[in-house]
Amino acid sequence: MALLKSKGFMRGVLKCTRGMATRVRFVSLRIAGRFGLGNPYDTGRLWGYICAFTGFLHGADRVRLLVEPEFDEAILEFDGEGELRVVPVTLFWPAARFVLSPATLRAAWTAARRR
Repeated sequence: MALLKSKGFMRGVLKCTRGMATRVRFVSLRIAGRFGLGNPYDTGRLWGYICAFTGFLHGADRVRLLVEPEFDEAILEFDGEGELRVVPVTLFWPAARFVLSPATLRAAWTAARRR
């Protein structure tokens, strides 16, 4: 817990995560499923929001989103698969920058002294 309270540590974690995420290449995503909220009115409203969102994904070849509403029962079933490409060597620089940052070293030193 002391690590999380160290000055600048969480900012470093977020910066490291962002740096690693930029080095991961998204190749494909497929999600299929059906949902129902038990109330046809609520299911219809959610279905409208999902249709509006999937309109943005219509031209993307790498993303397939197949969702069906179920107006008769409350149900949530989804299945998905995706493919990511990661070159492990490219993750070294963000990780090293995080581990060797003053905030991380200060947090580790503080945690080690408290033991």
